[in-house]
Amino acid sequence: TNATLKGNVTLEEEYEVAEIGFCYAKSQNVTISSGKTLSLGTTIGNISYELTDLTPNTIYYVRAYAKFGKDEIEYGSVVNFRTLALPTITTNAIKALNNETIECSGSITSKDFEITERGVCYSTNSEPTISDKVIELGSGVGKFTCEISELKLNTTYYVRAYAKYEDEIIYSEQQEFQITLPDVSIWEISDITYSS
Repeated sequence: TNATLKGNVTLEEEYEVAEIGFCYAKSQNVTISSGKTLSLGTTIGNISYELTDLTPNTIYYVRAYAKFGKDEIEYGSVVNFRTLALPTITTNAIKALNNETIECSGSITSKDFEITERGVCYSTNSEPTISDKVIELGSGVGKFTCEISELKLNTTYYVRAYAKYEDEIIYSEQQEFQITLPDVSIWEISDITYSS
């Protein structure tokens, strides 16, 4: 979501500079009227600016500019860059294997970041994190499957997958499940005799 812009403004002749800076947009034909403008004063030479709050996995176009007087504007060449794509993670529906074990599966994709750790966290509290119970499932992208056992009957559990990359942790949407036994009840008693 961040990118650092760097440029240079030089003058071959003596001009009175009114403003220098960058303009950027998601379209190729970027100008100070069609894009967002970053004014950096009037100092000639190297210029830089750190953009924030950009959209992940998006191509942006940027160029330096200099204003002279009221109406004259000079632009540098258009440069484009793509912001990094954030990893995505999903957890599939929970499958009960027996009266104390469930199977959990999901997948992780990442185009620009190395996944250093992945796994599943679960708890009886909503929105579990790695501070709760965790099953580590190695590293890297792709599909995963694990079993969570020694669960209590008639207790609501919440589970979601997690992935670590650089200094960040992402979580999937949580899945909720409960292991219950079938209800058994007497429907009717009839035909009562002396001995049965």
